Amino acid sequence: MTRWQQILSGLLVLQLAATAVVYWPKNNAESVGGPLFPELDPADVVSITLENGEGSQLLLARQDGGWVLPEAGGFPAQADRIEPVLAKIAELQTTRLVAQTAASHGRLKVADDDFEGRVRLELADGRTQTFFVGASPNFRSVHLRRAGVDDTYLVDNLTRQEFSADLANWIDTLYFQVDRDSVAALTLENGNGRFELQKDAEGNWTLAGLEEGELFNEAPLNSILARLSNMRLARPLGTEAKPEYGLDNPQATVTVVTTTEDGAEETFTLLVGAQDPETNNYVVKWSASDYYVQVATFSGDEMVQSTRADFAQRPTPVPADGVTPTPGP
Repeated sequence: MTRWQQILSGLLVLQLAATAVVYWPKNNAESVGGPLFPELDPADVVSITLENGEGSQLLLARQDGGWVLPEAGGFPAQADRIEPVLAKIAELQTTRLVAQTAASHGRLKVADDDFEGRVRLELADGRTQTFFVGASPNFRSVHLRRAGVDDTYLVDNLTRQEFSADLANWIDTLYFQVDRDSVAALTLENGNGRFELQKDAEGNWTLAGLEEGELFNEAPLNSILARLSNMRLARPLGTEAKPEYGLDNPQATVTVVTTTEDGAEETFTLLVGAQDPETNNYVVKWSASDYYVQVATFSGDEMVQSTRADFAQRPTPVPADGVTPTPGP
């Protein structure tokens, strides 16, 4: 080998070595993966603030070993929905880094001012952890970025729904229920009058005070009983009575008498108050609950709007020949 060939061979070796240094895989935490939220213990989380891209917020707080809505008088939230999500957050890893620049945040919907969801965890020692939940390339994964850093990750086994600011995701919406077969009497009072409905020993209903020739129409009663057997709330309001609820002079009062198998009677009252000007939801209060809530419009309409003519109807007269005359031109 000539001297010149030796020089060229040496240069080639140096070039290969330099290339290896540049492209050698970096053995750091980002490439091998590590906790996205180091030292986060779900048991240390004392509150969760959830916000969606439209500005709606929901606050959940740990209280007396459970979870509540502190802005709704401590209405209970469902720990069996909250705790699994906290456990998933604590287990998130940095193995799937997909972007490292702020320019990508808007596209992935994890920007400070353009996101699908923003989550703030408050810890028992006063520290907070905030992160953004972004676009979902598929049902079981989302893009996620911690506040204050540019790195964005694709994380699995999470959905945007698990960070929803919709309170129906975090509470039991069943406000109360009554076994309709146990209802022995029902009285409805509204702006159209007072209607006393009673059930006899054979289970047949009638309206007190039916006049001669009137027939009882059970359809509106069945609709009201269906609402009472599964009354679901749209929004809890708290335990404090407020004038704007309109319950000092309710639009409707429903008094329900039930009987148990041993013949004991219980009496419950449902007050139907004002309607929310934006949603038209009714404010209601059930006597066996500490909470004032809103219910959907259709849940209160029958109670507020029913008239005597709905319950007591007169059959259309039929001529003696059985033929109803056709109206003239």
